[in-house]
Amino acid sequence: AADLSAARSRADGFKRALESAKAARDAEAPDTPELRAALQAAGLPGSVEGVDEAVRDAEAERDAIANTNPNVLREYNARQQSIQNLSKAVSESDAALAALAESMAGVRDAWLPQLTSIVATINASFSRNFAEIGIAGEVVLDERALQEENYEACAIEIRVQFREVEALEVLNIHRQSGGERSVSTLLYLIALQGVTVTPFRVIDEINQGMDPINERKVFTQLVESACRPDTPQCFLLTPKLLPGLHFTPNITVLQIMNGPHMHTNVLDKLGDPTAAMYGRRAAALVAAA
Repeated sequence: AADLSAARSRADGFKRALESAKAARDAEAPDTPELRAALQAAGLPGSVEGVDEAVRDAEAERDAIANTNPNVLREYNARQQSIQNLSKAVSESDAALAALAESMAGVRDAWLPQLTSIVATINASFSRNFAEIGIAGEVVLDERALQEENYEACAIEIRVQFREVEALEVLNIHRQSGGERSVSTLLYLIALQGVTVTPFRVIDEINQGMDPINERKVFTQLVESACRPDTPQCFLLTPKLLPGLHFTPNITVLQIMNGPHMHTNVLDKLGDPTAAMYGRRAAALVAAA
């Protein structure tokens, strides 16, 4: 009985202490409707007890998150430093890329107009040469490579039309015949003479595979182009020549014959036109032998 009485006495003491604590708390922050409204407006529970419970929940969540591993902080700091280093490297790379892009734009602005002008000059001559033999052709820059700024793939396209029922097509081995490609190549070389400076030119067997009509027309253009004033010397190597081709006094024909000597009776049998084809100086040397 004495023990029970003592326990009840202690319990009553605890209750009185709790009531005193609540009274002190309420004196500092009384649990009033105004306080509940303010707590709810702040997104907190609507009572002091609710706030206490929320605090306890937050502390429990904090304790659950806490990690006692001492390496966690070091790993976190190391990763933070790595992120900072990578961010700095990205910023520096972006700045370098912007500088390169600006430099490339400056080079392009200085280079592209000159290139466009050269291609336009070549195209004018090429188109005119093609029109003179009754076909169509043009020389253009590959616009796709320029738009994509893929300068490594930038190229000149040669487009030709050998038949009226067809459109202009890019010159290649699959579309045009060997003779058509030879015609296109030779006329392109002639067009290049207006924009290149060389001491001499060599054309080797370009007329192989051409039909006689186109060969005659192309040969005439080649002669006229090579014989213009202030043009470099041109060597045309060919295993054959059509009869009755257009020659000028500026052309010398050298024909290689079998054997170390050519007898004078060979020229006598061939006649004056063929002797003229060899060139007057060569014919005179043969005649004097």
